[in-house]
Amino acid sequence: MSLIIKLAWRNIWRNRKRSLLTIAAITFALLLTNFMRGQQIGTYAKNITLAVNVFSGYLQLQHKKFQDNPSLRKSIIYTDDLKQDLNSISEVKSFTPRIYSFGLLGYEDNSVGAALFGLDPDSEKTVTNLNTKVIEGEFLRDEAIWDIVVGHKMLKNLGAQIGDTIVILSNGFDGSMGNEKFRIGGISRMGTTEFDNASVFMHFKAAQHLLSMGRKVSVVAFSLNKPDQIDIAKQRIDSLVNSKGYADQNLSVLDWGEVMPSFKQSIDFDNISGLIFMGLLVLVVAFGIVNTILMSVTERFKEFGVMLAIGTHHSKLVYIVFWETVMLTVYGLIFGTILGFIANYLVVLNPIPLSVFMEGGDEIVADFGFEPYMYGSIDTMIFVNNIIIISIASMLAFIYPAIKILKLEALKGLRYS
Repeated sequence: MSLIIKLAWRNIWRNRKRSLLTIAAITFALLLTNFMRGQQIGTYAKNITLAVNVFSGYLQLQHKKFQDNPSLRKSIIYTDDLKQDLNSISEVKSFTPRIYSFGLLGYEDNSVGAALFGLDPDSEKTVTNLNTKVIEGEFLRDEAIWDIVVGHKMLKNLGAQIGDTIVILSNGFDGSMGNEKFRIGGISRMGTTEFDNASVFMHFKAAQHLLSMGRKVSVVAFSLNKPDQIDIAKQRIDSLVNSKGYADQNLSVLDWGEVMPSFKQSIDFDNISGLIFMGLLVLVVAFGIVNTILMSVTERFKEFGVMLAIGTHHSKLVYIVFWETVMLTVYGLIFGTILGFIANYLVVLNPIPLSVFMEGGDEIVADFGFEPYMYGSIDTMIFVNNIIIISIASMLAFIYPAIKILKLEALKGLRYS
């Protein structure tokens, strides 16, 4: 075996320029795939964190049919026992109850439809950073439960301003028509059309009164100690609500992707496009390896013919070429991984502004509530997965030259020149 490896080592440097070019191609491909995947995964992770911290939370507890057809009738009985049981789950950092409904806002001669969100100010701040989205005025307070926060575009449509009193009409849980006067205490800018055009945030107690909810809530949103604990936390909450007498409420636990399916689909679509590009890049590298090994084998047909004539088995020649392929690939993998890690780490430390790629890109993305940067990631699995993919491509590229060797006959090899 040591002789075969020595021969392979000698052979890859017989044509130094071609071998170095192949190593450079593998290095560049791995560098590019590592950088691209690091940028994708890092940006996905950052935007997911931003999205769940703005409003949805990592998990939500709600009625099984609420997500498909929200209504007050599909609510949760929010008891002290439920709160105590949820607090016992170690993966859960905090949680907050919410009431969702729809209503009609009236101010002077203007009226608009709105989505109503009843929030508990204290617990909401432990789950999301919604309070930081108030651009003028104040967020909800226990001292002023009849103050509301209105989306900035909705406020413009109403023609109202901070301090004005408006009337909200809405159907209550018991079928009655609730109507109350509220004071505009703050203006929010969430960065999404749905919220900025038609959202009203009110104190949880005010929503309970307006909608006659009693102890009922629409959803319970969760923050977790670690983002990678979503699956286990979801499983434990699901086990809890399907026992201890909660099963009759028909509750389900949804993760952020199920709560925001369109957001999840956009990430999946972008991820697939990135994988396709990476696949094409790996395919090009594979053809480069095939070309290098095949040229190396073709140049040595006469040499291989002599070796076959003196009794060398075809398998020995295949082993030699196999180790040549392995050596070229390993060099490329080492350099590509090192350079890819350095590139990703630099982006982790210094996110890339979108304005570098397109004029005004930072403003466009900021309008949707995201930070206008591309982020990196040095997750180990990025490098491991790409090493495996390039290695498999190299081994597949080795198959054709190996077949050519196995079909080579001694006399034909000697005549080849």
